Amino acid sequence: MTTAPEISAIELEDGRLIAWEQHGPPTGRPVLFFHGTPSYRRAIRPDRAMLDATAVRIIAIDRPGYGLSTFKPGRRLIDWPTDVSRIADHLGLGSFGVIGHSGGGPHALACARFIGDRITVTTTVGGFCPFDSTASAAASQRLGQLAARVPFAIEAMFTVGFAARDRFPVQSLQAVSRAIAPADRTVLTGPDTAAQYMTRSSPTAAKAAAQDMAMFVRDWGFALSDIAGPVHLWHGTADANVPYGHSVYAQSIIPDSTLHTVEGGGHLLLGEHLGEMLRLMSATG
Repeated sequence: MTTAPEISAIELEDGRLIAWEQHGPPTGRPVLFFHGTPSYRRAIRPDRAMLDATAVRIIAIDRPGYGLSTFKPGRRLIDWPTDVSRIADHLGLGSFGVIGHSGGGPHALACARFIGDRITVTTTVGGFCPFDSTASAAASQRLGQLAARVPFAIEAMFTVGFAARDRFPVQSLQAVSRAIAPADRTVLTGPDTAAQYMTRSSPTAAKAAAQDMAMFVRDWGFALSDIAGPVHLWHGTADANVPYGHSVYAQSIIPDSTLHTVEGGGHLLLGEHLGEMLRLMSATG
């Protein structure tokens, strides 16, 4: 059983809205969740019993352009920690953990680098590493390079994909299920995940997704070797979206990092391993 989310938003100094929703006990240890690309805050739907058992309060944030958050032209990866700090200040959080899935991984690492004094523990799940490394997948690298050079082409690709999903959700879900790693199919077709997948997209989600891909292939604005504090990198060896080598590479560079290998695991590890991740974060932070 999932929790009933409490959805909130604030207006930032530049006039943008940024939104989030909370799950779990209000007095639980705060963990900020950063969704993948393209996705939004409801990519995580934790079970209340799991949150009570781990004493964790999850705050799932819509990045700019996704969900209910305003798109930000010219956004850089290193801008994200400022938005996160603003939310944390609003919520009265002195320190907190962060967990980023897929495209949320680089955003979690950016927070570890620039607001590390507030981060108790950082977790990435199937996260990207910098695209200038030999670990980055050729297909993802080409997609990112195209997004950097011809952003409207990638935006158009995402727009068509979202339109197909919104108009033909069941058929689209079936098509995606056939294209992903076998380990992910059971997770994707579960009732909660299917409902999330069939939720209509934000009008600016395609633009935000193209922006993400362009950011990932460019210089991130920081070195992985400069990240301090404990970092846990979770990755499935059968991940067809972000290959396992991304986290292997990141672990070789980030000083205080641990690689958690899920043999045969796909990209959607949150579905099966979230409780284990949260327990580890509670014990580490």
